[in-house]
Amino acid sequence: MQAIFKNIIYSILVVLISTVLTVTIVKAGSLSPLALPQATGYTLQDIYTRLTTNATATSGNFSLNPTSQPSSSQYTLEDVYTSIPSIIPSTVKLQTSYLGVAGTLVPSGGTAITTDVCSTKTFFGASQSDWNTKTGALTIDASKMLSTATYCGVTGSITSSDSITGSNGTLAITIPDGYYSGSKTATASDTNLLSGNIKSGINIFGVDGNSNVVDTSSGSAASTDILTGKKAWVDGVELTGNIASNNSITGSNGTLAITIPDGYYSGSKTATASDTNLIAANIKKSTSIFGVTGLYVTPPPATDQTDIYGTSRTCSDGGTGTCEDGYYKSGSALSYSDVTINSIKVAVIDANTGLMWNKCTAGLSGSTCTTGAVTSLAWKTAGGVTEAIDYCENIKLCNDGTYQGDKTTEGDCTGHDGNLYIDWRLPNLRELFTLVVLTTGQGAPYINKTYFPATGNAYWSSTTHPAGPAGAFDVYFNSPSISDNGKTSGYNVRCVR
Repeated sequence: MQAIFKNIIYSILVVLISTVLTVTIVKAGSLSPLALPQATGYTLQDIYTRLTTNATATSGNFSLNPTSQPSSSQYTLEDVYTSIPSIIPSTVKLQTSYLGVAGTLVPSGGTAITTDVCSTKTFFGASQSDWNTKTGALTIDASKMLSTATYCGVTGSITSSDSITGSNGTLAITIPDGYYSGSKTATASDTNLLSGNIKSGINIFGVDGNSNVVDTSSGSAASTDILTGKKAWVDGVELTGNIASNNSITGSNGTLAITIPDGYYSGSKTATASDTNLIAANIKKSTSIFGVTGLYVTPPPATDQTDIYGTSRTCSDGGTGTCEDGYYKSGSALSYSDVTINSIKVAVIDANTGLMWNKCTAGLSGSTCTTGAVTSLAWKTAGGVTEAIDYCENIKLCNDGTYQGDKTTEGDCTGHDGNLYIDWRLPNLRELFTLVVLTTGQGAPYINKTYFPATGNAYWSSTTHPAGPAGAFDVYFNSPSISDNGKTSGYNVRCVR
């Protein structure tokens, strides 16, 4: 466009100069002015500025009266000429010419084709080679356009559709033709989509399964496994039970293990063991068995005496005899058992009294008490040391079958498999005398020689004489008899627990 403007200005200037020259020539015949000079037209400054900056000027906007000495303050015709732009053919419209220059300019930059432009509308399109407009050929199908829209003068016929619900039991929903906004929905529907129809623990389309709907295929029960009146589902089949609810049962007399018949038992039913001998009179006093506290008192041990020495007569039991010990044989029969560790007999249990005794006298050891030497101990030395008592308090029977400790040193079972029995003590007089056997022909020592081999004569008890605290009671197994002696005397010791 700049080139076009330049050509236009150039043409105007040429015309202006030609006119001035013509008027000058024509009017040369009269030099008399018709009126006083007036400031009209444009100066060369105005023309130059318009050619170079396109700025407009006001006609006659100058003074004819000089204000200073003449100076070079205007542009020459040379300046004006050289400022006229050249006319370029590509800036002149095709099929036209300007100042003798034939134009080649055609519309360009368009990208549309006839099918892009509404029918009957004209335009300059792609690959334009002339200034002839093209007519659009785009036709609009109203059936494919929303009814609220108009394009190329055609208003659409498609209406806005509502939400739809599918056929019952069908996941795939057929969507009718139409326009659907983002707020519309297509909802699948099934009248069987209920909690009672869905497996427990499963959620289908937001519906949680019912706890009663479970997989019963793993069931293996039969009616005979189910309580009478109760129902169960097994592999999809409803079963009604026929197991009777049983009552409490009582076991056979004297039997701890109770056979429980087949059947169902509620938590309130019991199985009770029974024994007609489970009464207080048959249970040791102060001992409770199955809630029955005993009243039976164990009679003192029998003397084991069976010989008859007196004259026969009628006794209080209605029998005939001497009515002495050998006749009545009252008391519990003597009964002993050995405690054996690592094949060595280390202690003896009296079944009547429940007491456990050292098998051997202090100082001896082994199953026959032939190892070692007897240790004679004072009940209390002149220096006040209670040797016999200290010995029993210090000894410990270890798990390897050895006794550790003596009258001065407390036993230590470390290195002997640990402690087994550690609560030994010196027996009281009554306990010690229960070991005496008074069978005729027994012979000294009067004790069971099988369970207590190598027994000596005098053994200390822990009982002090009440009339003389400087003395204590001891049992003589060779007599047999009970005696008291000064506590500084040295006698045998057998501990008990």
